[in-house]
Amino acid sequence: MSKKLGSLQMGWDRYNIAKNILENASDDFDVNDCFELLKKVSQQVCPTVVSMVLDADKGIVYWCENQKWDTIEKRIL
Repeated sequence: MSKKLGSLQMGWDRYNIAKNILENASDDFDVNDCFELLKKVSQQVCPTVVSMVLDADKGIVYWCENQKWDTIEKRIL
């Protein structure tokens, strides 16, 4: 990409990491795997405040705040 795109490149590396993980994911990719993906692509310069995963089949949303990956909460919709 050219220098003209500048800010458009921000996040491109994280996008490619996530894309690669998802393209190579097995059929049993689950909520824990989603959080591992989010952990790998979370920002450090401007830290991610909330990361969320939706299990649409079960109607449950999971989230963690301030990159506290060991504290995942959930809410049944």
